[in-house]
Amino acid sequence: MDIHKQEKGIWIAMPPGSRRDNVAARLGKMKFNGACHPGFPKDLSENNQSDHPKIVVADMALTGGMTALEHAGMLWEQWFIPTLFLVGPKDMADLTPEEYNPVFRIISDSCSDIELKLNLELGIHAAHMEKERQKRFKELETESAWLKMLVEESRDAIVVVDKQGRVHDANQTFAKVLGYTMEELFDLSVWDWDARLSKSDILEKLKNVDMSGDLFETLHLRKDGSIFDTEISTKAAMWKGRKMVCCTCRQITERIQYQNKLQESQARLAALSDASFESIFLSDQGVCLDQNLTAQRMFGYSRDEAVGRSGMEWIQSADRETVRHNILSGYEKPYEVTALRKDGTTFPAEIQGRMFMAFGRRIRSTAVRDISERKRIEEEKIQALDQVADASKLALVGQVAGKMAHDFNNILGIMMGHVELSLLECRDPEIRKTLELVIEQTHRGKNLTRNLVAFANAQEPRQEFFPVDQKIEQTLTLLKMDLEGIYLIRDYVETAPDLFADSGMIEHALVNVLQNAIHALSLSTQPTILIKTYDKGGYLWIKIEDNGCGIPEDFLGRIFEPAFTLKGSRDKTRAYKEGIKGTGYGMANVKKYVSQHHGLIEVHSTLGQGTRVEMAFPVIEKNLTPKEVQEIEAQNFCSGKSILLVEDEASIADLQFRILTRPPCNHQVDLADTGLNAMELFDRNFYDIISLDYMLPGGINGMDVYHYIRKKTPDIPILFISGNIEFLESIRDLTQKDAWVDHLSKPCRNMDYLHSVHRLLNRAEASKK
Repeated sequence: MDIHKQEKGIWIAMPPGSRRDNVAARLGKMKFNGACHPGFPKDLSENNQSDHPKIVVADMALTGGMTALEHAGMLWEQWFIPTLFLVGPKDMADLTPEEYNPVFRIISDSCSDIELKLNLELGIHAAHMEKERQKRFKELETESAWLKMLVEESRDAIVVVDKQGRVHDANQTFAKVLGYTMEELFDLSVWDWDARLSKSDILEKLKNVDMSGDLFETLHLRKDGSIFDTEISTKAAMWKGRKMVCCTCRQITERIQYQNKLQESQARLAALSDASFESIFLSDQGVCLDQNLTAQRMFGYSRDEAVGRSGMEWIQSADRETVRHNILSGYEKPYEVTALRKDGTTFPAEIQGRMFMAFGRRIRSTAVRDISERKRIEEEKIQALDQVADASKLALVGQVAGKMAHDFNNILGIMMGHVELSLLECRDPEIRKTLELVIEQTHRGKNLTRNLVAFANAQEPRQEFFPVDQKIEQTLTLLKMDLEGIYLIRDYVETAPDLFADSGMIEHALVNVLQNAIHALSLSTQPTILIKTYDKGGYLWIKIEDNGCGIPEDFLGRIFEPAFTLKGSRDKTRAYKEGIKGTGYGMANVKKYVSQHHGLIEVHSTLGQGTRVEMAFPVIEKNLTPKEVQEIEAQNFCSGKSILLVEDEASIADLQFRILTRPPCNHQVDLADTGLNAMELFDRNFYDIISLDYMLPGGINGMDVYHYIRKKTPDIPILFISGNIEFLESIRDLTQKDAWVDHLSKPCRNMDYLHSVHRLLNRAEASKK
């Protein structure tokens, strides 16, 4: 250090005299800035240390209450001002090594100028270095205190452990979080508070952690035994040659709870989406981004298969241009298309889309509804309207038939009775022949009245289980006399299930078809009738085939028309034996009965070779089949619900009660056979859903029960079961007004019934969430 540049230089602390003057002269000669003083510096300014001397040149003989060495020590301790003592040769010889101190120097006053200058510069330089060291030390001390305060005041718990997992240091927060004192902490190892990782896992982590650190989540165990979620950030460092691991521990219980709530919320939203009866797609420029579970069930594509596909792949080719145009134009109103499943099958669908902003781009949300059920209802409505139209056309017939049937049958009965009595007493062959003709015509009048009344009657089927082969045999017994001379071939399936149908309607249908076959065989040389039953495609089929005259192709499409017949006066080809006449209502009634049972009828005929009539009726099992049970379990149908079953037909009530109460459904079911009974049960009990017949005895029908329930409970699901024409006319308007109403037409299959019950229950469950 060049001391010539210091503003304040040397303090010469010596008594006045030649010795001090000599020293001052020597310093002046060396161009040092020195000032003479009788003693050591006192009362130096704390605020302006630039006034302090850089070094003091002193005489060891100075005292002033303290020895010269004590003065020198004080100057160093307080101001880092070094002292250079000049002593004579004798004093130098008397000094002991213990009297030397790093804070001052002692040289002989007879030293050379070079030695004097060197000692001055060394002293000043030593003082400067010490000041810098002390300044840096204070800075480090301040920084250390600041860092320690930051660590201690940190909201995060911090602990330093060695590679054996023992605690080396920790902040108060760590101790407080775990519930230990600082002293207790130093007796612990990491596995004493980690509730998730094993000791071997912890030691492995400590071994592998490096300067880049690690971040993971675990569970920490407090002293009181409670557990909380923790996020750990670790980093390795070397301290005195030993590897230490600094662990910053942050409680994340609230974050985990928030994440769990967020996941629950997302799961609820996903569940609501998946529970929706609509398929929901998110797409960008026509490419699928996501879909809900309903879409997977509806179309057959998994989420992974769906994402990235063009939305056009879900639409039948004929409708794709319409869909593409609506997407590009932003059309948001619902419209109908034919949807295409993965397996190639199609179904009618209603589509409605809407654009919204998400992820910084315009996304289209599209809802696809399967409207097969709606189309079915519309078709039933159309059929019902057609039936109403037909009924209107035949209203007069029905009125006349209803009024006349009783009186007309009485007249016929009187005639038949008196003619039969006359036959007993008659011996004249000619008169007897006339009387037999009268008997024959009265039977024809009776059959005509029966068919006419049956056709005009809009009665619902009264269903029950019965063996179809037994019903066929009963019918054949009734027609035993008419079947004389005809070869019958019976081919009944041995394992045929019982038919669940109106036995009277089935018998009447069989009578009409067999009578037509008998009439068609009236001129055959080898008359034969084949009667066969078989089970196919979920239907029980009855085939009646004859080798009679057949039906002209031009008239085959009219055989189900009311009042149409090719017999009697309309038998232009003489295909029938003289005297055979038809009512024109036989096949019309057959078609009507089959339709009322949701069955199928097919008629094939070749003129001159014969006719084959096949009637099919849905197979309704008395119990669920193993396949149906598997389907219910696979689709996770609702179970264990409370159901009010309102049905007056014992056979139907018994069937529905069995499938609802037995596994896998296991519902609790109360039965009511009248509207009044249903209202009383509803008032006394809680129900999740009502299964309600429309036609009920006792003056209170299903619609009356519905209105009674709705006055008290607006949102309990109600499933109507009816095939009544009057009901079918009103149900569509009702379902549009009431979202908690659905219906099935009688007769219905077991799975159709359970699917409808499940849909309503599932919709109710989704609304609660």
